[in-house]
Amino acid sequence: MNRTKFFMSCVLTACFLAFFTVKDVRAGDVEFYITDTLFGDVKTRYCWICTGPAFRSTGTHFFTTPLQRTHFYTASDGFGSPYGDWKCWFNDANTVLQEIECAGPRGGYSHSFEFSIKKNTIAVDFVEVGSGFDVRPTTTRAVATGDVSAEAAAPEEVQTAALGDDAREDKPDRDTFTFDAVEGDAIILRLVRDPAKGHLGSLARLKLRRLGAGSGEEVVSGAVPLRLKTTISESGLYEVVVEQDENNKEDWYRGDYFLVLRPGLAEIVPGEDVEF
Repeated sequence: MNRTKFFMSCVLTACFLAFFTVKDVRAGDVEFYITDTLFGDVKTRYCWICTGPAFRSTGTHFFTTPLQRTHFYTASDGFGSPYGDWKCWFNDANTVLQEIECAGPRGGYSHSFEFSIKKNTIAVDFVEVGSGFDVRPTTTRAVATGDVSAEAAAPEEVQTAALGDDAREDKPDRDTFTFDAVEGDAIILRLVRDPAKGHLGSLARLKLRRLGAGSGEEVVSGAVPLRLKTTISESGLYEVVVEQDENNKEDWYRGDYFLVLRPGLAEIVPGEDVEF
């Protein structure tokens, strides 16, 4: 009898762990970024820590302002889902006493706030707005209340590739793609990291131009994910360039990514310089 109870207990425990581990397995990682430039060149230092579902913790980080958009944590889609309720604490760290407080229990921190990560979130930005930090999530698709927005519902064309495989130490890597477009097409290009693969760094550049003499180009750059929205002004063959930022070598994005064209009006054709 006791053996039967022990066996059933083990089975129930195993089922619970399996459910906890595999649920939302398609969630993907969520990247955390912080920006604090509100007070110009005024320097101040503070410590920061966030905790979330399944015992996740960012660990304690120290930041010094002014602080441009900086990646500091990846909520990985591993043991359990990163979706759910989170809480962050931060405290001044300008004196020795304050640094000691940073090393102590979070109850001693002077500021805290809570937020939730919802499904389809791929990044969360914490932006200083004067009264504290504004939490700004980025989702893989725009979902309207009660329904799916036109952007989310539209079909898409996707290419997978990798940055950093063939770059020399002194030269950024560059991938090119082409697609046909017609005047008046409203398109959205997105560069998103592959959540199933590892990566290093965060900065990249996404460019779009019509092939032909005198054609201008549209550019977005910064930390991946990137999004470029435009309306095609002239029919023709268009080139998309995904590249590392030569001005920020220490934080080049290196890893696999998805290039998404929405709506999927045409096939994205990879160039010879694209690694898979």
